[in-house]
Amino acid sequence: MRAAERLFATQGFANTRINEITAAARTGISTFYRSFDSKEALLEALVLQLTDDLSLRLGPWHREIVGAQPLARLAAIERGFAIGFEALAARPHLTRVLLRSLYGSRDAVERVVARALAEVTSRNIELFSIAVAEGRIVLAPERIESFATAVLGMVFHLADQMITRGRPSAVEAARTCARIVDGMIVVSMPPARFEESLPMIRTLLEQPAAAFVPLAPDGRGARDGSGTRRSPARRVLKRS
Repeated sequence: MRAAERLFATQGFANTRINEITAAARTGISTFYRSFDSKEALLEALVLQLTDDLSLRLGPWHREIVGAQPLARLAAIERGFAIGFEALAARPHLTRVLLRSLYGSRDAVERVVARALAEVTSRNIELFSIAVAEGRIVLAPERIESFATAVLGMVFHLADQMITRGRPSAVEAARTCARIVDGMIVVSMPPARFEESLPMIRTLLEQPAAAFVPLAPDGRGARDGSGTRRSPARRVLKRS
């Protein structure tokens, strides 16, 4: 699968033939078909590897943010983006495969990618829906979905820049996304909630950039100088 990952990333899915994949992997075509029915099935397996890894890394953060208080929830947005961008940066070939498969591919390929991304979108929708249910923002259901889709598109655009150009870094991309989402939330607040939330917003904006913790392959955070693991989803607010 690593051979296919590299070829799809450099040549594109449509331009890569099965015999090229088997040659790069030093295996036979019959062996390929014992594992996969088609090239599309192989692509689906690769994309699911990436989205499953994202789900594993973001799962603890998502459970934390759903039950958090409003200020902690806003502050945690940047952590979530940082976790996601570092997961994408850790698999640059696979991330490029995902990005190149989003548009302009055959319908079957786009359906594979769309299915794999449905869970990510649904998590975004859930977080916006919680804020609506609490009366903190005012959004019609169709606008919630639009917001969630816009956030995903923003992530993909910055991830493409990060992988192909080396900039922004995962930290910079996370901060950019967090500030844009914070702005989306603020402009969607009803007037009374906006006035009430001003101290919270000021506190949030005064925080320094989130200390970024590179993720270990198991998603549990890298070890610091003492050998102790640090959580990738941990950021301490100076004030509440």
